[in-house]
Amino acid sequence: MHGNTKYNYITDNNLVHRQNYMYSQFCGRDFLDEYVFERKKYIISDGEEGTDECLESETELYTRINKMKQEILNNANKKSIFDQLNKLVQSFEVRKRLYSNMNANWVPEDKNGYYEDYESYLVFAETLNAAYSHTKNLKYLNCLLKLNDTLISIRTSLNHYQCVRMSDSIKNELLYVFELSAGLGVAMGGMEN
Repeated sequence: MHGNTKYNYITDNNLVHRQNYMYSQFCGRDFLDEYVFERKKYIISDGEEGTDECLESETELYTRINKMKQEILNNANKKSIFDQLNKLVQSFEVRKRLYSNMNANWVPEDKNGYYEDYESYLVFAETLNAAYSHTKNLKYLNCLLKLNDTLISIRTSLNHYQCVRMSDSIKNELLYVFELSAGLGVAMGGMEN
């Protein structure tokens, strides 16, 4: 362990062992240092490109989230897109899963449905990154933190290309956290490489 306070939000599989972030106690600087240390373990260095093919999911769930991401990237001020994203964020915050059978309000029609479409989690992370980058709304960063915990917990099920995408999401998350910290006058070490 790096510090005195362990970062406890990553299990063997957060989709199975869902985390409860409600009323989490802040454990000071040691916790922040441990968070950064843990995240940096999963950053893939530039030049470590894999040979895995980029296989986009063809599921309806992936398509819906990817469409949202593209619309945010192309027309980031469209209220209806952010209304949909907010519903998806709320659903993920409650369930900590993305179900293949989610209705128009992002509620699963069957809570025993399929929730292991990893491409959908990755495109959701990319969507949250785009949304936070554009709006600086902490709701998107908060959800991204939890989503990246989930991605890290399932990393052994991801191919190399998917791990590179996860790594990019983590890099962005850390950048956002460091920018927020600097803006508040809180110096955080560990961002160098």
